[in-house]
Amino acid sequence: LTPINQTRAQRAFIFVEDQISPRLTGFTLNMDDHTMTLSFTETVNASSLDATQITLQPAQWTPSNSSDIVTLTSSSTTSSSDNNTIVIDLSVTDANSIKRATGLAAGLGPNTFLVATANSILDMNGNNLDPITNGNALLASALERDGVNPVLTSFTLNLTSAELVLNFTETINA
Repeated sequence: LTPINQTRAQRAFIFVEDQISPRLTGFTLNMDDHTMTLSFTETVNASSLDATQITLQPAQWTPSNSSDIVTLTSSSTTSSSDNNTIVIDLSVTDANSIKRATGLAAGLGPNTFLVATANSILDMNGNNLDPITNGNALLASALERDGVNPVLTSFTLNLTSAELVLNFTETINA
């Protein structure tokens, strides 16, 4: 092979632009550190992540009126670089919503599935994600359930109304 320097550079005869959508191949959910790690078939543009297009549900197919469906909010973000693995930092609001959904990310057995629209993320050429639809939801490949105990942060006692209000660091099962 003879190296080609800048003065002898050659024009490509054929250029085929990337038109293949990235696919989500797996995800993990860690409720202790409030992260979700997404793995893709190719490098994706981390800054294009739209968490509001990602939903967690307790089964591969779940009715849309189920109280155990959690769609992430825009407050869940990523600080990942462009890569084929992206870590979403779940906001306190989203983490508490997942904890409140008693059929999700809790108990025994497979009960944490992901649905994602085509607008969830783009690859480096601007191709939308190959969507994952309800009925074909992707099962979490690993799940770290919430093992951190809630901490009482404050309380208010109203003797007139005989009401005690307790505030904790996270959602609790009252």
